[in-house]
Formats: sequence, structure tokens, C-alpha cells
Amino acid sequence: MDTSSNFQLTCLPRGQIEAALGAATSFLARWQDCFTNANREELGQDAVVLALTRWSTLRDKGRFHAFVRTIARRRRATALGSRTKLPTVSIDANWHLADQIVAKMPEEEEFRIAGDWVPRAELIEALPSALDRLTRLNAALLMGYYEGFTCGELAGRYELTPENVKVRIHRARRRVRELLQRHLRRKTAVCNPGLR
Repeated sequence: MDTSSNFQLTCLPRGQIEAALGAATSFLARWQDCFTNANREELGQDAVVLALTRWSTLRDKGRFHAFVRTIARRRRATALGSRTKLPTVSIDANWHLADQIVAKMPEEEEFRIAGDWVPRAELIEALPSALDRLTRLNAALLMGYYEGFTCGELAGRYELTPENVKVRIHRARRRVRELLQRHLRRKTAVCNPGLR
């Protein structure tokens, strides 16, 4: 570990620092990807050094190992995000792979409902009647959630607990999905009366 900065390593005994390093590397062992396996020791050391430099900001000194594990997880995520991207394959040079590389775009955007691909326009047409079948509160929560409000913000607005908001949104989404599936089955039955 590099201790050349102004920070003094006298805040913890050497045994505790080594234990923290062991905690960080064993914590990083839960990820079995090649990058983490190859860089586990370095990521663990970085986490311990960063934790020691931030020792004075740690409120509960007894939670030092948890602090180190959190930093190790974040260092890993940062390192994974900054890795160089995979090389691109030139379609011009590999024209025979074009069908496998380039996904064909549908003429109209479709969504998978009850195992069938349904055009967006049809879903938009059926959505208002599905939302009308929900309670006012559940419909408002669902629409607010999809407008970008967090569950905490919706809870404050409607004087509910965040857990209650989550449950209501989950149930409303499931109900809308069921109603859209029913609508699709009815439409299929009308268009193809011989099919059941």
C-alpha cells in the first residue's frame, strides 16, 4: 500500500488493516467474472487505502469493514465501466454476417403480450379502457410512476407509505397486463372465430 500521502496509518493497528483487506478481497470473490478475478487484490487494496483516507469521515468506526466492502464494490463497478469496449465488427468486411449482426427493425413498433406481438397502435387504443378499470388512486400512481416520479414522491403526494405505493403500482401493472391480454384474446376470437 502506498502511504506516501499526508495520511498517517496510525488510526488502525496493522492487524485490523490486514483484516479489512481480507474482508474486501473475500467480498469481491462473490463476483466470478474474469475481470474481478484478475484484479481482486488490486481492487481490495484500493478500497482499503480509500477507506483509510476517509477514516475521519466514518461515523461508526466499528463498521470499518462494511465501509471497505462498499468502497470495494463501487471501485469494481467504476473499473468495469471504464474498461475499453470490445472491438467492433465491420459489416462491410463480413457481409455474410450482416443478417446475424443487424437486427431487422419492424415496420411498426410491437410489444409482446400473452405470447403474441401486438402493434403499438393497438395497445395505445386499448390502454385507456384498461386504466379506467383501475381505481382512481391506482391509475394515478401508475401514471405518475411512468411519468418519472419516485415511489417516495408519490407516497408524499398521496399521503401513503412508500411500501404501499410499491404494492399498488405492482398490482396495477399486473391488472393492466391482464386486461390487455383479455382484450387481445377477445380480438383474436372475433377475427378468427374457429380458433379457441
